[in-house]
Amino acid sequence: RARQRRAPKGANQDAEQTLAAAMRVYVTLHRHPEAPAGRIYSLLLPARGSWEEVDVRASSVDGAGFGVFPAKKTKLDWEHLEHPVLIPYLGAETVAKDEHSMKLLVSVLRGDFECVSMRDLSEVVNEPFTQDGFCAVPISTLPERLRRQAKPLAAGTELLQVQLKRHGDGAEAPEHAYYLIASETRSLLHLTGKNAHLFEVLRAHSRFHHADRHLATHVAQLWRKEEGFVLVNAHPAFKDTLALAGIMNEPPPREAPSMKMLLGYTRFLPDDHELMRKHGLRQADGAASAWKKCVVPPVGYEHDSNLSERMSLYGSTRKSYSKRTELTADYGIGYARDYHAGKRQGRRRMYPLPAENIPAEARIRAKFPELPGWFNPQNQPASRAAFKMTERGPQLVDDLPEVVSALRKSLGYDDEIKVESLVNSTPLTTQPLSVANEACTRCAVKRKECAKACADLVCTCAETKLNVVKTGASTSKIGAKLGANSPTKRLQLCEHGPGQPALDNAFKKVKKQRVS
Repeated sequence: RARQRRAPKGANQDAEQTLAAAMRVYVTLHRHPEAPAGRIYSLLLPARGSWEEVDVRASSVDGAGFGVFPAKKTKLDWEHLEHPVLIPYLGAETVAKDEHSMKLLVSVLRGDFECVSMRDLSEVVNEPFTQDGFCAVPISTLPERLRRQAKPLAAGTELLQVQLKRHGDGAEAPEHAYYLIASETRSLLHLTGKNAHLFEVLRAHSRFHHADRHLATHVAQLWRKEEGFVLVNAHPAFKDTLALAGIMNEPPPREAPSMKMLLGYTRFLPDDHELMRKHGLRQADGAASAWKKCVVPPVGYEHDSNLSERMSLYGSTRKSYSKRTELTADYGIGYARDYHAGKRQGRRRMYPLPAENIPAEARIRAKFPELPGWFNPQNQPASRAAFKMTERGPQLVDDLPEVVSALRKSLGYDDEIKVESLVNSTPLTTQPLSVANEACTRCAVKRKECAKACADLVCTCAETKLNVVKTGASTSKIGAKLGANSPTKRLQLCEHGPGQPALDNAFKKVKKQRVS
């Protein structure tokens, strides 16, 4: 299920003033709904379409762009905090029923997919496919009672092919091809309507263009027992006022973060609660109204519940913050970064990237959520733009030739081969010319013959060239679209012979891969 939160709007001026006074709401934080109350926290909420206790300004972290700071004019005394502060991680939400489905969706946000049609797939797999959630699965893999009702997908149906290991497989296990229905997937990930142009950036990865630009850099993943696996996307490309926490950066090298990531349920405290009486506190006028407008209760709870759904939050770790000090947080050990941050070591990029040149005037005039960057068609970098504005709206432009060439070389492709010829002219069942003649590291014969020569039927050609580090995002093995041979994807596995899709038993347990 896809869900987009909306910033609260007051019905009139008095209502907006009430919300402004309720920017700070006193809550408790719980690991589960039945847990007893602990300490009091100050939960910050937006009002009148903006955040009044925090600001987004030019970051003090080298190369970070923009960051989050304590607001200069605020009712909250950041230099003398009586209670820890919580900033909720809000954004465009997508709910999946299992972890494997979530991984498929994140792969799409990274641009690790290839666009094909049902007609193309039919040329390789001689059996009909049907829709199962947002996936396209062979009808033959469905239970007998469902095969009779299954409707084959039309030949023109657009699919997204994703390479991924099956859930629970080890590191050495081969990847399998999964086919997602493009329209369903884009809707789940909020990449339709006014955000449709963002999908074109992800689609361009298969042409080597803008391969370091994607939408998985500001994503939080969590599990809610009431719903399932939840993906919260706070990327500034969505221009969502509520998604301020996603702008928070990691600290500079050898510096400690000033905030920490927390997970849990928050509970609104009425004035007669024992903790409120103990500390002599009262909620501000209109705090309860602001809570109901900004906070969503868990699934199955009443709308006027004092309990929030399980959320990701940034919590303060200090009792005093200078208003000139940027708020930073550690993204965790699983986050793949190409920069050093705090105690974390970054991974070196495989190819050079020019810095995005944002004019100084644009940085000064920027106001969240309208921030300059490749993701904002109305405010592009001075160099290496991703979009241009036309009468029909934003239109994707080609990447710089030198960036495309550097990426191709890092993947081991012959730079003399034109990109467009590889994409548009390569038959579905052949491999790129520069890869077909490479030697397999296991059998020492040409790749196009290694399916017959490898004793274990697994080709590891150019295995040292498979990882492409993407700026600020989780790194995955960029693999090849089976059959169409996308140069930015992982090189094709040959366990089934050249051009044969590795479907195997990937879709047999379809019930566990459904997304509401």
